[in-house]
Amino acid sequence: MSTVSDHLLGTPQSRTLTYAYAGAHFGKSLFWYASEILFAYFLTEVGQIPVRYMGLILALGYFSGTAADLVLGLLLRQRLSHVLQTCRLQCLGAVLSALTLVLLFLCTYVPPAWSAPYALLTGIAFRVAYALYDLPQNALLSLATKDADSRSRVSSLRIIFSGTASLLIASAIAPLLTSRIATGQPARFLLLVFGLSLAAIVSAVVLLRAMRQAGPFPAQPSTPAPPPNLWQALCGLPPGVWILVAMIVLISGGCAMFLKLEPYYIAYVLKSPTWGTSIAMMASLGAILSQFLWRYLLLQSGKSRVDCLLLATAGLLVSIVGFWLGTHDWPLIMACSLGFGIFSGGCGTVLWAAFGDIVADSAKADAGLAYGLMTGAVKIALGCNCLLLGQLLGGIDYRGTQSGQLPSLMCLPLILACLLVMLLTWRWTRCGLPVRYQRYQ
Repeated sequence: MSTVSDHLLGTPQSRTLTYAYAGAHFGKSLFWYASEILFAYFLTEVGQIPVRYMGLILALGYFSGTAADLVLGLLLRQRLSHVLQTCRLQCLGAVLSALTLVLLFLCTYVPPAWSAPYALLTGIAFRVAYALYDLPQNALLSLATKDADSRSRVSSLRIIFSGTASLLIASAIAPLLTSRIATGQPARFLLLVFGLSLAAIVSAVVLLRAMRQAGPFPAQPSTPAPPPNLWQALCGLPPGVWILVAMIVLISGGCAMFLKLEPYYIAYVLKSPTWGTSIAMMASLGAILSQFLWRYLLLQSGKSRVDCLLLATAGLLVSIVGFWLGTHDWPLIMACSLGFGIFSGGCGTVLWAAFGDIVADSAKADAGLAYGLMTGAVKIALGCNCLLLGQLLGGIDYRGTQSGQLPSLMCLPLILACLLVMLLTWRWTRCGLPVRYQRYQ
């Protein structure tokens, strides 16, 4: 006879359901990495939009996504506290995200005078739709898991599947960049987007069907009346949420700058899409294969989240410094790219598991708002990244004599982010926040 715990993610009895969730995360990650790696390059090099407008378009999209995360997290807080309703919302978000993404990549077929405004409007529409896709999928990490161990397993599996999504996007770089002069390049981007959209919608529907068939889920705590305004609702979240949000923002922002500049680095520094793709794929493989190690460490009863986070952050710092200093040393670049994948994946696993723990333990009724705060804050950082990116690229001849500055622009923000995360980790322990989690039998 099955029990309620048999229908929760991350337990040995629910492997099929857990892999359905991981598959849905894979579909969502395809959209995320396509936007992180390809948007900037597509707008400037294919859409022929000036770099200063590119930064503004991407930044306003992220800022709109932040507003959508917070508003939806508050307005949908009751639905985002129930498992099946949360799954229905992420399925709707997948369909709307696919539609708006296709519209965005049609900007190359719009008259040149209208391409920038069109890209801005469709970019904002995509970010708002993606918020409806992203929030429910993330909230399930706290709503549909039993304990810290199950959240560690699910967080690790999320990184494996998102790393696979990153690997697929990286493998598409070579054919996309080698057609830079060809007239068929916009069509290749559009064909890629159709494929990503199909994968995202199918995986979301599969998760919804699996959840419906799984049976009853544990009753969620009754959701109290919402606070009078968004600010009071945010102030009611536990302090640990804010510290973890700050660390997630730093790591995400630093890695995003690295990834956004990667196609430019491949096209104008390496000048070899094939070798450049191998670097991107090496990073993705590192993130995927290392998850067995990070999951093992997180499930050790003597290990704390802080221990694992310090190890991952220190490794990421060493890897990115090595990449920066070894720009022309091919074996070193490959090794550091692998290290970037291993340790950035480790940071992601640890931080997501810790965030899921805090929300499940102290803010389950406000799971949607807590995850909305986290993803919204990340998007603010990414939006500021885009504004900075537009200014930096607009101020140098990155296609010609000053292309050698691209590695520094890629690496320095992430180096600073790693140092700040180490400082915040020390602050985490000083605040007396839980860093060890009991294993539930």
